Amino acid sequence: MKLACIGVTLLGSSAAFAEPDTEEPPVVQPRPAAVESERAFFGGGLMVGGDHFMNGALIVEGAVKLPGVSLWVHGQGALGGSFDFEGGGAFRRVFAGLETRACTSPGLCGYLGLDAGYELQTWSAPGEMTEHYEGPVIGPRFGLDAGGTRARFRLGLELYKYRRSADSMMPRWLNSGDLAMTFAFRL
Repeated sequence: MKLACIGVTLLGSSAAFAEPDTEEPPVVQPRPAAVESERAFFGGGLMVGGDHFMNGALIVEGAVKLPGVSLWVHGQGALGGSFDFEGGGAFRRVFAGLETRACTSPGLCGYLGLDAGYELQTWSAPGEMTEHYEGPVIGPRFGLDAGGTRARFRLGLELYKYRRSADSMMPRWLNSGDLAMTFAFRL
């Protein structure tokens, strides 16, 4: 009986001396979003890639942020050349679509977009007829957006389907892609 009384006393005294649970749950910091004050961006750079030809172009791109959501309306234009081992010609493309971003810090963001547009190409070689190709393009883009508050460097991979048609052939879809590098300025 004495042992039972001692056990109950010890149990009661340890409960009496225990400190109440006053710790608050840890505060979870939200991941930084793209700079909240950013309303738009505009930039220019280079693009290299390939479809049925190799393509190289100067590009301009820009986007306007939709209010209240983490979405930008994005556009891009490219002007350059298409070539293969036998000849080459002009390359032109325009894209428009939507883009979203996630940031690990204000200086480093990743982006993901989906664009649709139109592409025009010409090809010629000595002694050959000039060929004209054109068609719609659609596909995703993703990459990094890094830098300071205003000046940014964007490096992205653009994957797209190109429905190439020409005067002498039936239209067909091609898998294509390119690497785009731009310097952009936040507005």
